[in-house]
Amino acid sequence: MHLFMFLFVAVLFFVLTPGVLVRLPPKSSPLIVAGTHAFVFALVWTLVHKAVWHWALRNGYVRKAFHEYMTNNEEEEEKEEEEKEEGYENEEEKDE
Repeated sequence: MHLFMFLFVAVLFFVLTPGVLVRLPPKSSPLIVAGTHAFVFALVWTLVHKAVWHWALRNGYVRKAFHEYMTNNEEEEEKEEEEKEEGYENEEEKDE
């Protein structure tokens, strides 16, 4: 993991810690408070992390070579899966 994204997650977690940015009524149970903040963190992370990653990539905070390496590996894995599926289809045709 890149240091930039690590720091982003740490800051996001700190900001969304109970009582820093989001507050619930003081008589709420600890489970409700923790659950609410977990939900808010997951929601914000889901909506923001790709935008932050691409911003960091454009501004040089993340090395482009790493991004290309990760993208190429994903594409190669998809091609291998497609080839396996085609192989299974060809075997079924031979059986008939």
